[in-house]
Amino acid sequence: MTATIKGRVKSPTGQPVTVTITATPNPNPTRTPDGDLIVPGSVASEGDDGHVTAELRPGRYVVSIASPTGLLAERDVTLTDGPTMTLGDLLPPCPLYNSPSPHD
Repeated sequence: MTATIKGRVKSPTGQPVTVTITATPNPNPTRTPDGDLIVPGSVASEGDDGHVTAELRPGRYVVSIASPTGLLAERDVTLTDGPTMTLGDLLPPCPLYNSPSPHD
């Protein structure tokens, strides 16, 4: 059983950005049904295209994405077996705002 997080990070010019995904179990450490412990771990992006794929045991994690310039996103998520979560899913929802109308 694995839960997958994957995606790419690019600069405004379309260049790939190297990132590291860190998954910290919540609670930390956590115990598997087999009695093993799960502790924090990291996966770095691979290749020249900035692609990253992290395959984790299903469970609850605080997942963070960091680039050389700093923390990009951090979120507490529950990962399940099967569906793939994208890196964009880890960003907080965009706030809704009312844009001014052209007549204001």
